[in-house]
Amino acid sequence: MLMAVAEAGSMSKASERLAVSHPVVSKTISDLERTLRVRLFDRASHGVEPTAYGQALLQCGAAVFDAMRQGIKQIEYLDDPTTGELRIGCPDIITAGLLPTIIERFSRDYPKVRFHVIHVANSAVMQVHELRNRNVEILFSRPPKEIPDNDLVVETLFDEPFVLVAGAQSRWARRRRLDLRDLVAERWVLPPYDSVPGGLILEIFRSAKLQPPIQSMATLSVQLTTNLIATGAYIGILPRSVRDTPSALA
Repeated sequence: MLMAVAEAGSMSKASERLAVSHPVVSKTISDLERTLRVRLFDRASHGVEPTAYGQALLQCGAAVFDAMRQGIKQIEYLDDPTTGELRIGCPDIITAGLLPTIIERFSRDYPKVRFHVIHVANSAVMQVHELRNRNVEILFSRPPKEIPDNDLVVETLFDEPFVLVAGAQSRWARRRRLDLRDLVAERWVLPPYDSVPGGLILEIFRSAKLQPPIQSMATLSVQLTTNLIATGAYIGILPRSVRDTPSALA
């Protein structure tokens, strides 16, 4: 009930979600506060919000339920090693490029496994946060410059190059010899430079001793990026796996 109230933001919404009466929820929370001798929620006309004490208890509750979920998964695996659930975290760019191939190949050997794919931010800190909070069990992403603490296992799968992408109608599409210097003044659609992929692209221009281009459109959306490139008015830089995925560039 404590977790339901925190997620719903009100006693009444939590009671609807739990299919119990509002007085039952209210009394349960009040009894818990009386037992612990601390206030777990700040109450207001718009709803409730966990106090610092409530947040501490919620974190413990999340760990307990996660341990129970892992135990159930272990039982499922012992009963049938070919089944189970895998929670995968990845940013938009991986979802559009590599992930479909990864899941398709994995499913050939383990067709009963259920997948839960969670979109994670392109911030390295937020990605690690998802792992540490056990919201995901495995993360596919480009590694940050600094490897996280030793509570996580990091494995490099392969090196994937970036490629320059232009639409079929672009004046650059049929040019056989191009230098990055020729394109700096063009209209670019690129990830924000303060994101993980944006930082890697920034290094491409710096290593070529070029001033990074001004982004006509800064976005982490693969769909928006490919749609703008397809118009022929923009050029961009994408991982090769995205370029080679027909659905991403359709």
